[in-house]
Amino acid sequence: MNTSSVFLCAAATLLAHFAAARAFVRKVEHLKSKLLSIPVQAASPAPHTPRLVRDFVERAGLTEAPGTALRLCQRAQMRFNPADSWRPLQAEQLIAIGHSAFVWFARGRIGSPLNTQVVDAYLDGHGILEARLLGSLPVARFAGPEIARAELIRYLAELAWAPEAMIYNRGLHWRELDASAVEVSAQSEGGTARVRLFFEDGDLIRAEAAGRPRIEGRSTVSRPWIGRFSDYRILNGRRIPLQAEVGWVLDDGFFAAWRGEVSAVESLG
Repeated sequence: MNTSSVFLCAAATLLAHFAAARAFVRKVEHLKSKLLSIPVQAASPAPHTPRLVRDFVERAGLTEAPGTALRLCQRAQMRFNPADSWRPLQAEQLIAIGHSAFVWFARGRIGSPLNTQVVDAYLDGHGILEARLLGSLPVARFAGPEIARAELIRYLAELAWAPEAMIYNRGLHWRELDASAVEVSAQSEGGTARVRLFFEDGDLIRAEAAGRPRIEGRSTVSRPWIGRFSDYRILNGRRIPLQAEVGWVLDDGFFAAWRGEVSAVESLG
């Protein structure tokens, strides 16, 4: 192959890379726009939420009518297996208030020494998990009923960051367990997603799912899953936990897969 052919091949490869990377970003922006296009339908808070939940929402200091969604900025670390090193990432997350939906878009050396972009989402009842190396090369893509249930479990667990969704999302079903715990559930195409929320001194400190689907090789295995929340502070007028850690309970104990902090929050819509 002569020099001219090599140059043309390299140029074509570079153009293809930029085109694929732009297309992936456009896809993420479309998901976010779709989430924001669905307004809060309820004119008032749900009347039958547990007292623990109502107190938690009041402690958050939310006195105005809710927006369509919350936007969070996160600084975090992630790993896929206990033997992996922690990899840093920056992420933006939209969490819907009036319906069960979120879009999480992260950039960092996630599972690779090279920059990777990941979108993790639950929208219109479907779950999406997709990763692209350098923003263009597909390295993972998962969907289907089990992924939908896994992503809905994530939405339910992260209500700690979006307290108003606890009372304005009429698709949530609540059950009081005891003086310090409740169960929240919702329906997905993969079946009912259930999460137990535990409170201490009025703060939501832990979320647990008896079985959340986890991708292991080419299979999806349902395993116990735990999220922990701490460092409650007032950020942009709302009191939320700034620190969190989530992971699965494997055969040899708890495995933390993600840990990080919320650096900014704002109401949208």
